[in-house]
Amino acid sequence: MAQDAAGIGYGLSGVMADGFRWAGGDMSLITCWSCSAFPYRDGDIAGYCTPNPAADQGETELGEFLQPTNLNIGKKLVPDYCGHGKFRGGNGIGICQLIVDPGQALTIATFAATGGMGRAAIGMCGGYPGPNDVVVLAHDTNMRQLLKEGKTYPRDFVEIREWLKEGNLKAGSVEAFKGPTPNIPCKDGDLYATASAAMGGWGDVLERDYGLIENDVKYNRITPYTAKTVYGVVVDENGKVEVAKSDELR
Repeated sequence: MAQDAAGIGYGLSGVMADGFRWAGGDMSLITCWSCSAFPYRDGDIAGYCTPNPAADQGETELGEFLQPTNLNIGKKLVPDYCGHGKFRGGNGIGICQLIVDPGQALTIATFAATGGMGRAAIGMCGGYPGPNDVVVLAHDTNMRQLLKEGKTYPRDFVEIREWLKEGNLKAGSVEAFKGPTPNIPCKDGDLYATASAAMGGWGDVLERDYGLIENDVKYNRITPYTAKTVYGVVVDENGKVEVAKSDELR
């Protein structure tokens, strides 16, 4: 299968509280992707990269050592973030970071391979294309207060959106991009989330096997909402496919 372009990386520059100037960057989502669907099975997850024969996300702890302002609070596969089809592409990978004690200044500039122009491929044989790369920054949040109260925190850009909608997370402003970003100043408590490598699907979504969808819901690869609205499959509260209702919906 031909593979789509993917990959997010970022550069940092800042001034610590003591006046020390520094710069860094990260390429975790450039050097490890999921892959597109095959004509006979789903795409693999987090194990492939066109320019890197040894796909590798690197060590999270090493990244935090070299970039102490960016604390990783989430690195996971993002549900529904894939090209759907009879066989779906591998789920994209999302990272969420909390900006911690940046000192006098911190600026982040993000590279995204989809470039805001949409994916090059349109899926194969009726399959859906992979979604664009995603960059989200939430500024002036209440994350410090949530952590002080022992609360949990969002782990990807989807959860940031859901938490904002529910009112659990508050933010003075939110910026969202589907391509490269300008230099963006960040402060303590800001959230920085990126996602990439959501690859294209193969075949008609209405031909996807019920068992595969049930398995997807079980392992949180897709949500019950997407199972119904995209695949035409009704899933009960226990994650089991309701065959009669699904047959009628399809």
